[in-house]
Amino acid sequence: MQLYIAGKGESLGPYSLDQVQDLVRKRKLLETDLAWHEGMEDKVPVAQLLKVLQEENTPTFDEERTVAPELAGEEAKAKEGEVSTVFGGGRYKREKLLGEGGMGQVWLAYDKQLERQVAVKMVSKKYAANQKALNALKAEVQKSLELTHPNIIRIYDLNETPGEDPFISMEYVEGEELLERKKKQPGQRFPWKEMEPYTLKLCEALEYAHERGMVHRDLKPQNVMLTVEDELKLADFGIAAPAGESEDAATQEAARSGTPIYWSPQQAQGYAPVGTDDIYSLGVMLYELLVGQPPFRGPNEAAITRQHIQKPVPDPQAKLKELGGESKIPGYVNELILKCLVKDPAQRPQGLGEVREWIQAKGDPVVKRQKRMVLISGVLGIVALMMGGLAIWAWNQRTEAMESRQAEVQQRKIAETQRQEAEEQRTEAEKQKEIAETKQKEAEQQKQIAVVEKAKAEQQNYFNVIALAKSKIDEGMHDQARGMLWATPREQRNWECGHLMYLCRLEL
Repeated sequence: MQLYIAGKGESLGPYSLDQVQDLVRKRKLLETDLAWHEGMEDKVPVAQLLKVLQEENTPTFDEERTVAPELAGEEAKAKEGEVSTVFGGGRYKREKLLGEGGMGQVWLAYDKQLERQVAVKMVSKKYAANQKALNALKAEVQKSLELTHPNIIRIYDLNETPGEDPFISMEYVEGEELLERKKKQPGQRFPWKEMEPYTLKLCEALEYAHERGMVHRDLKPQNVMLTVEDELKLADFGIAAPAGESEDAATQEAARSGTPIYWSPQQAQGYAPVGTDDIYSLGVMLYELLVGQPPFRGPNEAAITRQHIQKPVPDPQAKLKELGGESKIPGYVNELILKCLVKDPAQRPQGLGEVREWIQAKGDPVVKRQKRMVLISGVLGIVALMMGGLAIWAWNQRTEAMESRQAEVQQRKIAETQRQEAEEQRTEAEKQKEIAETKQKEAEQQKQIAVVEKAKAEQQNYFNVIALAKSKIDEGMHDQARGMLWATPREQRNWECGHLMYLCRLEL
């Protein structure tokens, strides 16, 4: 069957059913584009036409069904309950299972079209069956495509191949999770000195995303990767929950998605996602990474959530000591963790920039500034008392200094004026020199012209003498002719002069 697409001013096609499906997968056609085939009276959206044709082409139990040779073995595996190696319409090939989370499995796969390895997060059937939650996920992934921060793993696409579970393809990072790195530390806890640079990088990544309206909502050590070059990469951005208002049960469930150990009281209750949810989760992460265990644990989600909502947070330093930890959490870090874990989101830091500044200032930057101002005020007061007895001396010194500065300013003005005058004189001298050189050149040119004119005149005079001497010889006045010839300049004499002298000698 031949299909046609309504283009701009013309019809595109004909295409086969497989070609149209491939164009939709590659986003070269939108599901809302109009399409038709021969025999149809009206054009319909591509998605509607594909659905009808796929239902018509679905084989019954007695129909023969042909399968592409390269996919035949994979479909046989799927029928037996095994995981298909090839998926995404044959574009991706599974290589190994990387992990498994609440949303589904994460695989290392090979993208045959772009010839590169990618990480693929398979969306579970339960999640995919909730169309509203899936639509919210799709919108969030679309926004995540714009996140291009060096500390955030890139998301490439949300793939919805007909007949397959949806999946999200993203940048593959070779390294280890922050949780795995923690297990290698003495006592399975980080010292703050080692954790500080990672925390600052994490704050930069989250602040960048929050500024673009994105909330992570599943912040935990398992979603923080450390590359082989020890660079931090934040994963799963934009696929935990949509950022916005939760208006019904479906979107509330999506907003609530996350990990109970790390989620905020508001997230646990399904409130709309905000940046302070990530700040609470950051506090839980720092607590666990520095102390060795999270602040709240329990046998199930309900028990953990109840503690997040009602139970006070144990002091991190006291808990570390209770667990036998020998290291010390800096006081300002201990205070920051407790501030991030406040139940009321309005009492937490309102942005990751505040958290970063707190760490860099080694305490509340506002309080630090206030203390500095108080200290400066006290010092100034003491100085004022000490200076009271020296007021007259200080006044005299100030007056002398002012007079000295005025004299210095005056001297600078005089020096500047002299410099400007000298500069003007130098400029004028250069100008006069240029004029004199020009005049000298003109005089030399006139002199050369005069020399040339003189030479011409002397040459003309010589020829006049020759002509006169010739006429004298013709008249028989050989003596006069000879005298004229001897009077010509020696350097001008030529053959004609010699010839006339020869004639004179013959006559004489």
